[in-house]
Amino acid sequence: MKVDHIDMVENYIKGEMKMKEGLYSKYIIQKSDGTLVDVKAEYIVLRIDTDKYARMAVRYYANRLLIDDPQLSEDLRKRCDYYWMKEQGFEDAEIECVQNK
Repeated sequence: MKVDHIDMVENYIKGEMKMKEGLYSKYIIQKSDGTLVDVKAEYIVLRIDTDKYARMAVRYYANRLLIDDPQLSEDLRKRCDYYWMKEQGFEDAEIECVQNK
């Protein structure tokens, strides 16, 4: 059975669908440049701005990338650090100062 993601979103907005728990198709993934994604691929979305466990997973991934892609590793770690600092009550200017050292 093919899931119509547009119908799912519309039903959720109308209040006719409750949020599920666990692993399920929740997001529609597309590339920012408009090219198609691999339809056979499986993607997982992690929300790092509010979920400390997602940040932990992304930091682990970033640490594993250090040799193969040091720039992506640094970018991911900085992004996780940013949200951790926001969660601790730091202001954007303070965070920027720390991250630009």
